[in-house]
Amino acid sequence: MKLLVIDDNPALIKSLRDFLGGDFIIDAAMTVQEGLRQASLSSHDIIVLDIGLPDGLGSDVCRELRASKITTPVIVLSAAADVRSRVELLSLGADDYLIKPFSLLELRARLFALMRRMENDGHDGTVLEAGDLSMDLGS
Repeated sequence: MKLLVIDDNPALIKSLRDFLGGDFIIDAAMTVQEGLRQASLSSHDIIVLDIGLPDGLGSDVCRELRASKITTPVIVLSAAADVRSRVELLSLGADDYLIKPFSLLELRARLFALMRRMENDGHDGTVLEAGDLSMDLGS
């Protein structure tokens, strides 16, 4: 299983690699632009996305991913605990929202829950498109 972590905190990325490295291959991006580039060039099972990035907002990443037809599930990490922020991100296409500080155990459980849902849907998140033809590799 492959994760893309888009977060500008090197200590958090290291903690995620240390804690989740036995279960996931973890790619990291520290900016909006690098995150969007990696999301569009590589196939990831799940994207873990921070809201506050040095060159923009995680909401911009979420919006752009969905506009680009990238359907990879997204778990948002944010210190914003208000309902409005959660609703906004979920409305933009995020699949889950975890408030900082969070437990690594809870994040791991949420990652595996998303993976189970994807398996049950028969959908691996990869859609190939050529002209007006689309093919979902998971189904």
